[in-house]
Amino acid sequence: MPKRSPPTLASLYSAIQKKDIDRVNALLSIPEIYENVHGNGNDILRLAVDKGEPRIVAMLLAIPAVRENAHLHNNEVLLRCAQNHEHELIRELLKIPTVSSNAHANANLLLHYAAHDGQIDLVTTLLALPHVQETAHVKNNEALRLAAQKGHTQIVQVLLAIPAVSANAHLVDNQILRVAIANNHYEIIQILLTIPAVKQSFQVKSNNELCHFVYAPVEFVLRLLEVESVKENAHKQSNEALYLAAQAGNIGMVNLLLAIPQVAKNAHAKNNRTLLIAAKNAHWEIVKALLLHPNVSQKMTNEILFEMLHPGFMFRSQLDVIMSLLENTNVQQGLMKVEGNNIIEFFVKFPNLTDVLIKTVLLNDKHLQCYLNMFVERPDTQILTQAILNVAIKESNVSVCKKLLAILSVRSSIQLNSLSLAAASGNIEIMKLLLTIPRINENAHSDNNYALRQAIINGHPAIVEILLMQPQVRARAHVSNNFVLNIAAQCRNVNIVKMLLTVPAVRKNVNVENNFILYKAASINLNGGIVKELLHIPEVKQQLFSDGDNHNLIRFFEKFPAYRSVVSETLTLYGVPLSWLLKDIASEEQVNCLKDFFHQPILYLEKQGASVSIIEAVRILYTEQLIANHKYQQAQRERNRERFNNVDDEQRIDAVRKHYLAIIKPHFQEKYERLRLYPIEIEIRMLLLNAMMEEAKEKSKDDSQMSRVIEYVDSLDSDTKRRLLFGSDEETMAQARTVFNSTQSEAQTAWRAYDPWAPVGGDWPNLLTPPLQNHHKAAFTVNSVGLEAPTTQTASDLVREMFAYSYLLVTDQEGTIEEQKLRETTFIAKVAETRRAHNQNAFSVDDPSCLPGSISRAGDTWIAHSKSVIPDVPQLLVEELRTLAIEKFQNLPRADQAKLFNALVMLSQYNAGDIIEGKANFSDEDVFLRQQFRDSLGNYGELYATLNQALQKRGSRALNQEEFELYVMALLMNIGGPWISHALADIYRKSKDESLENPYTYFLDANSIQSITKMQSITLLRPCFQSLSLENCNTLLLQTAEYLANGKFAEALSHLKENGLTQETLMRIEILIIDYQKAKEVTLKEKALLWDSLYHQFQYTPMRDMGVSLRNVVNNVVDGKQALTTALQDEHFPSEEVMLTKRKAKDDKTESTEADTVRLPKKRKGQVYR
Repeated sequence: MPKRSPPTLASLYSAIQKKDIDRVNALLSIPEIYENVHGNGNDILRLAVDKGEPRIVAMLLAIPAVRENAHLHNNEVLLRCAQNHEHELIRELLKIPTVSSNAHANANLLLHYAAHDGQIDLVTTLLALPHVQETAHVKNNEALRLAAQKGHTQIVQVLLAIPAVSANAHLVDNQILRVAIANNHYEIIQILLTIPAVKQSFQVKSNNELCHFVYAPVEFVLRLLEVESVKENAHKQSNEALYLAAQAGNIGMVNLLLAIPQVAKNAHAKNNRTLLIAAKNAHWEIVKALLLHPNVSQKMTNEILFEMLHPGFMFRSQLDVIMSLLENTNVQQGLMKVEGNNIIEFFVKFPNLTDVLIKTVLLNDKHLQCYLNMFVERPDTQILTQAILNVAIKESNVSVCKKLLAILSVRSSIQLNSLSLAAASGNIEIMKLLLTIPRINENAHSDNNYALRQAIINGHPAIVEILLMQPQVRARAHVSNNFVLNIAAQCRNVNIVKMLLTVPAVRKNVNVENNFILYKAASINLNGGIVKELLHIPEVKQQLFSDGDNHNLIRFFEKFPAYRSVVSETLTLYGVPLSWLLKDIASEEQVNCLKDFFHQPILYLEKQGASVSIIEAVRILYTEQLIANHKYQQAQRERNRERFNNVDDEQRIDAVRKHYLAIIKPHFQEKYERLRLYPIEIEIRMLLLNAMMEEAKEKSKDDSQMSRVIEYVDSLDSDTKRRLLFGSDEETMAQARTVFNSTQSEAQTAWRAYDPWAPVGGDWPNLLTPPLQNHHKAAFTVNSVGLEAPTTQTASDLVREMFAYSYLLVTDQEGTIEEQKLRETTFIAKVAETRRAHNQNAFSVDDPSCLPGSISRAGDTWIAHSKSVIPDVPQLLVEELRTLAIEKFQNLPRADQAKLFNALVMLSQYNAGDIIEGKANFSDEDVFLRQQFRDSLGNYGELYATLNQALQKRGSRALNQEEFELYVMALLMNIGGPWISHALADIYRKSKDESLENPYTYFLDANSIQSITKMQSITLLRPCFQSLSLENCNTLLLQTAEYLANGKFAEALSHLKENGLTQETLMRIEILIIDYQKAKEVTLKEKALLWDSLYHQFQYTPMRDMGVSLRNVVNNVVDGKQALTTALQDEHFPSEEVMLTKRKAKDDKTESTEADTVRLPKKRKGQVYR
């Protein structure tokens, strides 16, 4: 194996080439290499620098010989380090005296490298060497030029601190400044321009420099403009610098340039091109700045405007700029040129600027008149004209509104949203002006009362008041779950809330969705004003108390502790003020206290030691509240019902079915079996056809659809009409259906119910005609229908039969002509209602009623007939219990009657609250007498059996346990209440004295006549209702009559308003009712006067039940049924001759002696003297 040669310098060269640090370190430990490593002019050091391995260079510099010779070849090693950007090595080398003393070699090349690379530390180190600093400016300030070119601001500042450098900074035609300008080094330029020599020698002959710096910061442009030549040439090339700055969006530079008179003077150069470019690039601040200069503004034209505002661009954020453009006189003159369509063209091109155009141009009286003269009658300008009106409304410009609305074409084409704009603006005069337009007035309620909502949201109570005076607005103020009131509550406007609560429908529905509005108001109204207003409303209270344990009230009490005082001060429960209950109760215990009271109020009061009279009063109000809760829950279930599947519907349908089977069917069965079903349905179609013709003749003048009905029916020949009435020819029925298609007409809707092929929507087929398909499909029902899972065929047979029997009742000859007509119209209304029972609007296809609903509606047709009334269980219950109680009272000794009478009638629901609050007195003895009398009527079981037996005898269903506990207990607790007090008074007065006391009062009390009967109401109102074109006209008539029969005059009018009757119709109805009441009042006074006269005439005549006899005489005479003499004779009053004889005998008796006196035998009980 050959012997390896020892390492040499060549080995070191090789290791450095390979950057093998360990090998280099090992070789340097060899003496021969270590001692000769600096040979050949430190060539190995140069190689290590070139290879860029600082650690090897550091090893070499640690060798003294290498270090001493590091400066050889004119500091070549140092320069090579600079070329390789080895700044750390440079710093190390500069620590060597021989190197640092020659650092300025090669014309300070090392400094140039450092300046170029931005090595501020190295530059600072070099400049600390005197010979480097002294030569820093050589080669025309090359170091400064390189730093300026590369943007090394700190190095430029350090270099310029050397006098020789700053003194020569302007050399070679300011090359250093120009280099900085060329490279956009704004800070360096500003620094250089602070040097007087640079600034003075910087001369320009154009504005190229300015054009170059359109994106520069404003501070730089300001410094640049300090150079006179730059400023003097700023306007050159048609203001090119201004144009480019505007295009770039440099508002700072634009403002600086516009401050130069020559620039501002020519700012409009080249047809306002600077303004145009700024607008096209959406630099609106620059547009504003330019428009402030007269030359720009004066040269503005509508052509430039059209070019600036390209179509489709959105200007919402810069409307002020657009307004300033449109306010320009030249622009306005151009837009309003008589010979052009510029204004229309602008409107078409820039629809999003319509409002700005109108505000700035067209609301000017002169321009508006010009527009009206040119365009108002053109069909293509209707939209713009309406827009002008809308803007005038929003701006509350009354004069413009008046001018426009005086034009017939504007009034006739006015948009409905104009009213909501006026409501939002709050101008009363404009609002009143708009409401004089029939189209606006009739639709003031449109879009869910949007105008009213806008008035509320914008806080205009005066506008709200005006709108609520409109019947159609008022009638729909409560729609969508009292949405309007909800908005008013959220807007925290107590006055508007109060105003809305004067509308009966709003007040009635204020408790929607479990008192949602109350809870909403409580959550956002911190002052409690709205909450207090709401808590005074009975419906709100009822909702809070509607559940058995008053969870609603407890929940409110817990959720809103801040309102506890308001609730306590406002509410009473069972007559007991909550403030009294919670007095001296700690806040944390108040809820538990209320829960205990709500759960068992009587027991709670007994534990609290309340007097028996207070407890008796609370019992009355407590049981009354239980009935109110029961009725409320029934109503809620009815409102929320789904396909007749709750107990209330069960009871209703059960009552209808039983009455049908027990009364209606037997009464008309013979006639039904003689005619049979099919011929009866033919007669029904004849009835409906006649009704359609009657309706069409009344409405054909204003309704083209009604005219088509008349034309169609008149065109029928006898054969076609026969097929139509038979209803069995599909083609004929289809042809008729194209005419009888109104959903507003009850007669036409009812006709479709007897058309087998008329299309239906929803889940149910038409049950009034035989099913065309799915005969055997199971139909939904309820138990009280009496059928288990009937098929569609069975359901249809049942409904057809019931409506056929209903028709026989309707067309029966019993009753007056008015009653017969009422039955007919009601029948048609209920058939129509059955046809569209599940429709939510007037536009959808007919959606018929289900089986239970059809049965229920059949029962609704049985009115104004002796066989029609379905017994009212609660009412019969009152009558039967009253009979039982009166019998007990009559059998009491007279002395006991007198004591008991006061105990019974001196406490009722009317004064129970006063007893509880200590405003009236009621003794414990009286309470004991009341309880004793209640006990005498029988125990729980006896009463239950007795009353049910009596009810069933009268054709009613029996009471269930729940009804007994509710209704009977409430009546017994209120044993002296209005349900029995008149009857008790009659008996008490007769037992107290044979003569009658206070005849006038007695007469009025004893009659207790309803203000108007249901039949009288129907007869009175029918003429008004016949002129109405309402879908549910007859149903509405019946409902109104029901209200009036129950003495609910205000509720009747409110109900009519809710259903959209016009103010004129409402006034007619109101006048009719008031006139009727006045006439009745006159009649009652006549009766009272006659009563008084007869009472004095016969007061000493011994007669049994004189009060009843006198009432009969008075009623028959004043009502015109009998002459006075005849009436007196019929009631067995003595004749006038007999009365004269008696008076003569009485006078003779007075004159005779005692011995001659004739004594009558003592009258026995029950004996009547004749």
